[in-house]
Amino acid sequence: MKKLILTIVLIVLMLNGIALVNYQNDTAFLQIPFSETEIVADGDLSEWTDFFETTFRDTASVIRNPLGKDMSVLYDGYPLHLALLPLSKNTVSVRICWNTYYLCLAFIVSDQHLFAEIKGENDNPDIYLNDGIEFYIDTHNDSKTLMDINDYQIVVDVLNYYTVFRGDYNKIGDPVYSVPKDRGQNMLVYSGVKVMGSLNDSMANDTGFIVELAIPFASLGMKARTQTQIKIDVCNNDNDHPLYVYSKNKKNKIPFTRPFDWLGYNDYGFPDFWTKSVLSGEPGWWSRITTKSKVSWFYGFALTAIVTIILLIFSFLRIRKLKQIPKYNPDKFSGILNGNNEKKSEKILTINEQYLQKAAEFIKENATNSINSESVAQHLCISLRKFQRLTQEELNITPTTFILTIKLDLAADFIKNNQGSISDAANRFGFSSPSYFTKLFRERFGKTPGDYKKNV
Repeated sequence: MKKLILTIVLIVLMLNGIALVNYQNDTAFLQIPFSETEIVADGDLSEWTDFFETTFRDTASVIRNPLGKDMSVLYDGYPLHLALLPLSKNTVSVRICWNTYYLCLAFIVSDQHLFAEIKGENDNPDIYLNDGIEFYIDTHNDSKTLMDINDYQIVVDVLNYYTVFRGDYNKIGDPVYSVPKDRGQNMLVYSGVKVMGSLNDSMANDTGFIVELAIPFASLGMKARTQTQIKIDVCNNDNDHPLYVYSKNKKNKIPFTRPFDWLGYNDYGFPDFWTKSVLSGEPGWWSRITTKSKVSWFYGFALTAIVTIILLIFSFLRIRKLKQIPKYNPDKFSGILNGNNEKKSEKILTINEQYLQKAAEFIKENATNSINSESVAQHLCISLRKFQRLTQEELNITPTTFILTIKLDLAADFIKNNQGSISDAANRFGFSSPSYFTKLFRERFGKTPGDYKKNV
């Protein structure tokens, strides 16, 4: 009995443990939904459908540091009152979703004064002095107070330059680095920016900017799976004053603009204050198929479709050809097809009928050879087009059907005279197979070659 109770308790504990790892239903985690829609990082948000969205605003009247994190020493000697008195305070709406390949973010920043004086290229660490955004991620949800090798910082400015930092173990414990990280990651990030206003004009009344990010999970060293836990932080870099005001008395310090994150902090980069998040939702079957498999599937489908269409066309042409075979009537063509010489003496053939008579004789003489419409027209010293017009006007059939009809009549004589089997007849007169020969023969004579042979 005790063993049974113990077993039940263990099962209950296991079930509870399973429930605990169902982070999609844990309100302690920010839910990042899966989106089937492909996100293109171009600054146009029209394709966004399924996403988490929140809005935050700069409301601080003092520099707010996370508890126990004070980086103000880095700004000593700079006019912090300018940072505390911006020309305007920003509002930011951020959207987040994920798909099979990318973690996607969109920042819609309301900013009345846009500044971007730092020019250059990607991987320039000074672009944080331009208006822009920052995104932090702990890919393993395991960092404590300092960034480690699984943590990334991505900075994108309004000029669409970006820099990627990564936590660096070698700098942990070094008093020079409050946030131990290093750049030069050569990491692929897709970004797009839309600026709504001017740049570097204190008198302008700008609207703001949009930054759209698509970060490959492969670049982050992650495999995208539902219920994957991460920690993230999203921030806005706001600069409302020309940089020359920071140029005095640098003393190896860094200029302070006005950064703020969605928790209201002005200093960040500390994983223990980042937001716990989880990839929620479930990819559909098409999204779970890899790109390589999709390409292979597409080519396989296309090849199958092409082959099917070709077979259908081939079958259609065969059926059409069968319908064009004229029913056997020894008097219908006045001896043209059947070579009835007695008929020729009773009637003077027209020019067209003479051409067809000559064509019929040529086909009979070469019936066991490969022969086509072009070779018959060449023998008659006329164009293929004229030969087609002759058969159509006189017999209402095509040149190909004309040739097949004569060969079928020759095959019928071959069978009637017991010169060989049905297969021999098909092979002798150039039909592709005995079954195809049988179909044409039935259309011409109203019976199969076997029945025809029995009744002659």
